Amino acid sequence: MADTASQVISEAQGLLNDVGGALYTPDSLLPLLNKAYRELQNQLNLYGLRPTAEVAALQTIPANSTGLATPINNLLRPIEIGERTPGSQEQFKTMDERSWEPDEPRTQHLRVWTWREEQIYFLGATMDREIRIRYVKSLDALTLGSTVAITNALTVLAARTAALAARHIGENPTRASELDADAAFNLDTFIVTSIRQNQGLPTRRRRSRYRVPN
Repeated sequence: MADTASQVISEAQGLLNDVGGALYTPDSLLPLLNKAYRELQNQLNLYGLRPTAEVAALQTIPANSTGLATPINNLLRPIEIGERTPGSQEQFKTMDERSWEPDEPRTQHLRVWTWREEQIYFLGATMDREIRIRYVKSLDALTLGSTVAITNALTVLAARTAALAARHIGENPTRASELDADAAFNLDTFIVTSIRQNQGLPTRRRRSRYRVPN
């Protein structure tokens, strides 16, 4: 069963020795939990882990167009883009990712794509093309009743949330540093486990840490 934001907050309160929430109320901890949540997604992306992979609705790129016809609001980073003839049952042909659009004449196929300035760009094709985008989506901000989209992340998020709270609400930097060390250990374990589950291979531990708590 997936963890909820309320469960993470409850565990964070326990780490802060405030089980009843007298000082660290759910409302005061929620913005800090969302910061920890975004940090964790960024860490996972750095390791090539994609707990929020998604496939966008198919869309047609008009002839000579160099951008998406319909923006994807929750697009964090494209993974793969394929193209085919619009309305056909052809298999999608995977396009090549480039750092920059090549200085080449357009053909009947898009062929390449680039990711710059948080946007997808194409060289363009002389005919309409249908594309399929596989991508990493951004996480929606948590509310107290939300389900955490990253599986088995409760201990990581609780420790980091507690560390932020100790620093910014309790103004206790010593306790914050102790909790950040706990969060870093849990993060390290979480990432190693995730890599093994995704790849099925032994993975050498690499120490993860929250370098600049703020």
